Amino acid sequence: NRTISQSDESSIQYTPHSNSVPIELKDFWSQNNETISTFRRENFSFIFQSTNLMQNFTAGENMMINLLIDGWDINRARERIITVMNKLSLSEDFFDRRPAELSGGQRQRLAFVRGITAPFIVLFGDEPTGNLDENTANEVMTALKELIIAEKKAAVIVSHDLKLALKFADQIVALTPMNTENENIIGHADPAKMLHRENGSWYTGISGIISNPESLLKSYLK
Repeated sequence: NRTISQSDESSIQYTPHSNSVPIELKDFWSQNNETISTFRRENFSFIFQSTNLMQNFTAGENMMINLLIDGWDINRARERIITVMNKLSLSEDFFDRRPAELSGGQRQRLAFVRGITAPFIVLFGDEPTGNLDENTANEVMTALKELIIAEKKAAVIVSHDLKLALKFADQIVALTPMNTENENIIGHADPAKMLHRENGSWYTGISGIISNPESLLKSYLK
C-alpha cells in the first residue's frame, strides 16, 4: 500500500497508505524544519554504513532512541530491543556497554536493531551490511525481511552485494553512471534494466523470465 511513483522528471509522489492523499516529495522539503522532521520521523527509518551511533550513549540507549522519541515506556522499549538483539545473536551484555567498546560488526548490528525497530513505513539502508561477514549479513537481512512481511512495511536498500540482493529483494534497480551537462556523475536507472521477483523467479519487463539474473546484473553494471 506504500508507493513512491515518478510520473515525470519533476514529480515524485509518496502515498504512505492506500487511502492517503499523495504527497509531492519534491516540493515537501521546502517546508520548515519542524514539519520535515516530524514527517521523516513518522514515515522513514535509516540504517547507515557508518552506523552514526552516539558515543556518549550506551548501546542500549542508541538502539532505544527511536522508540523513546515515539513515546514508548523505557521498560517496554528495552524488552522490544532485546527481543530483536536475540534474533541477531547480540548478547544482552552489549546493552549497557559503550559503542567504543564493541567491534565494527557489533556496532553495525546495533545500528541495524535501531533502524528496524523504529516506527517506520519505509526504511532506507545505505550499504547496511557492508561491514558484516556473509553469515551475519544474511542473519540481519533475514530479520529485516521477516519484519517487512509481518508488518507490511517497505525497504529501499543500496548494495553492491548482488547475491544478497537476489536473495532478499523483491525488485532490483541497477544504477549505472551517467555524466550530466555540468560533468557531474549521477546514478541512472533504466526501466529496461529493472528486475522483479514473481513466484520465486526473476523477470524483466522486456525479456521475461531470467535464467541467470546475477550474470545479467553484472552485464548491466559493467
